[in-house]
Amino acid sequence: MGLSGLVSENITTEHRNLCALATTNRWLSDGCREGKYPFLCYFEAHYCDAHNVQIQDGFITDCREDGQFLHGDVVEVQCRKTYTLIGPHEITCLSNGTWSAMPTCEPGCLRPYDIPHSFPAVDKSWHRIGDTAIILCQYGYLVLIGSIPRSHAILTCTFSGVWIPEKLACIHMNSSEYSYSPEVVNKISVVVEGTTHLVCPEVTTATVEG
Repeated sequence: MGLSGLVSENITTEHRNLCALATTNRWLSDGCREGKYPFLCYFEAHYCDAHNVQIQDGFITDCREDGQFLHGDVVEVQCRKTYTLIGPHEITCLSNGTWSAMPTCEPGCLRPYDIPHSFPAVDKSWHRIGDTAIILCQYGYLVLIGSIPRSHAILTCTFSGVWIPEKLACIHMNSSEYSYSPEVVNKISVVVEGTTHLVCPEVTTATVEG
C-alpha cells in the first residue's frame, strides 16, 4: 500500500522500518486489524556496494553486475595467485550499508612441496617472504641439489611465491651414481621467527666420492 500525501516526516525504528507520520500528528493506518490500528511501516533496504570493496591483491568471487548486496548477504574473498588470505574468508553486508572487517592478501609461500623420502619441512601452512625451511631426507638418503648430494637443503620463500632452490630430490646413499660413508641422523626441528632450526644431538658428516 502506498503512503498518503499527508505524510510530513518519516521516523526510523530500531528495526530499520520507516513509519509514516501524518500532518494530523497521527500515525497513518490502513484500517482496524484485530482491534488495533497499526501504523504504516515499510522496510528500508540497506545495500552494500561491492565496488567499495578495496582489498589489495584480492577480490570477491560474487560478480553481480550492479555490485549491490543486501544487508546480511555474505560474499567470499580470494587472493591473487602467490598471495595468501590473512583474516576471514568471507565478508558480510552490515545493516548500516558497510562491509564487515576486511581480510588482507599477503605475499608469501604455502607449505614447502613434499619430496619423496623426506621429512616434513615445517608445520606452518603459510610463510612470509624471506622465511627459510630446512629439508632433511630419511635415514639412508641424502638431498640432491642439482647434481650435488648434501646432508640437508635450505629453502627460501621468494616474492614470487616459490621456494628456492627448486627440484630437490632425496637419493639413496647406495645409489649406483654415488657412494657414501654411513650417516647418522638424529634430528629435532623447531621454528623460531619463521626459520626452521635444526638441532642435531649426533651427526656424522657424509662424504661424497667421485
